[in-house]
Amino acid sequence: MRFPMNEAKQTQQEDAIDFLKLARAIRFALVAMVIGFSYLGLRASLVIKGFGKIYEDMLGRDERLPVLTTFVLNARFLFVTISILIFIIAVATLFSRRLVRSVYIIGVVGASPSCRLLFSIMLCSGRSW
Repeated sequence: MRFPMNEAKQTQQEDAIDFLKLARAIRFALVAMVIGFSYLGLRASLVIKGFGKIYEDMLGRDERLPVLTTFVLNARFLFVTISILIFIIAVATLFSRRLVRSVYIIGVVGASPSCRLLFSIMLCSGRSW
């Protein structure tokens, strides 16, 4: 004897399991993207010292650099530290059991490498901001 009501519940449970798998896959993809951007930010941060030497050769010691450029050149250690922390936080969200919270954390953490890359691009452009 078949009960149609029981079959409907089983179908809903299977859909819920597929939703969980999909949400975990999306979280994994977001973490991979954040780690990639963090790596780019780390590489850009490590190259900043070389730009300082280029600007010194190009302008000489008497001329001053723009404020933003000076800040970026002096805050190199801060940028490297932030890149490493972003990597650690992104990997830690993979082990979180709360999917929604981990996606929010990834979103907030993912904005930081974009800001640092923007600073690096402004530094490379040589404009006075």
